[in-house]
Amino acid sequence: MDSRTFQNNSDFSMPAVGVDGRWGTLGGIAIGESLSQGAFQGVLDVFSALDASGFAEALRQAGFNVSPASVVRGADAVLAEVRKELEGALGQADGVALSNGRMDNTTDPFAAKGTSIPLKLMAESRTATTAVQDVFNASRVSVDLVGATIATERDSMLLVAAQAMVKEVQGFNFEGIDGKFSTTLSMAELSDLHKEAASAVAEHSVKSALGVWMTGAKVSELHDWVPDSVQRLLMGSLALAPASVIVQALSSGAIAKHAAEIGEHKFTQMLADQGYDINALTVAQQAQDLGLSLKAPDQTRGQYFGVVVGLDHRAGLVKYNRTSAVELPFSSIGKGLAPEIGQSYRLSFNNGELTVSVALRSGREANGI
Repeated sequence: MDSRTFQNNSDFSMPAVGVDGRWGTLGGIAIGESLSQGAFQGVLDVFSALDASGFAEALRQAGFNVSPASVVRGADAVLAEVRKELEGALGQADGVALSNGRMDNTTDPFAAKGTSIPLKLMAESRTATTAVQDVFNASRVSVDLVGATIATERDSMLLVAAQAMVKEVQGFNFEGIDGKFSTTLSMAELSDLHKEAASAVAEHSVKSALGVWMTGAKVSELHDWVPDSVQRLLMGSLALAPASVIVQALSSGAIAKHAAEIGEHKFTQMLADQGYDINALTVAQQAQDLGLSLKAPDQTRGQYFGVVVGLDHRAGLVKYNRTSAVELPFSSIGKGLAPEIGQSYRLSFNNGELTVSVALRSGREANGI
């Protein structure tokens, strides 16, 4: 779609579908198309037609990060905040491609080969697309979430979660659970991420198909996570009534909710395949049920000897006196050496360093585990 088409349309807040099938507003699509053609004037046309809030939303749809603080200061501040990134994208891609690579069916973050590298896309001399492919080609990736944006609002994280579900593999390495993408996110946070990823895929599929359907063409592809009722409508004849139902399903969040339930189930199943129960009680909850106070250990000179009375996916619960317990992280005793209920351990802290010793059945201790 030529950027001049947008320049002649003053209502940049109208919904539209771009040439790649992505759904958005005219403003967001205009920015992406203008940048891909190297036409910065198209961005300025959108800037001139919208207030600060509308311009910021158009930029976000095109994949650029805009802070709430700059919106408060006005449209000029919004433009100034992203101008460097906009100029860097000229003639190459919109912000989505620049930051994350295209989230399409050809992108596979689990085609692992090579060595471990950190997930930090540095500008330097290479393009963002090349950097993304370097990440995907690595056998192990360390994910460092820089900034305040939560994981469920990061396209790169949604991409990994979505592709993991499609390939039916547990993609994240967290809290001692194995996976390609190592992160500090908790199990609950990753569950939310997989739900949001499934919702995003389903809504994207519907919006893309809706753009095709509204031209009178036959819809050939819809993701399995789209509700059957919506799939049937999009496979049928174009008419106002079914179109209204589809739009309502999108705007009400019904499609997102349906897909989120699928995402939650898939994440639960992937963990179950590794032997983990997402609904199992944490050691903190088990301590409460046992009437124990879970203590933060003295990491300077703390010494704790006790019996494992509880386990979860990441730690053991060591009861060291009648009313108190501490956590024994699996990471502190080595891969594949998860403790057993009833096993005795000594935890010794020395200026933040933890040494764990297991008591053998004969009463002796094996050190340095």
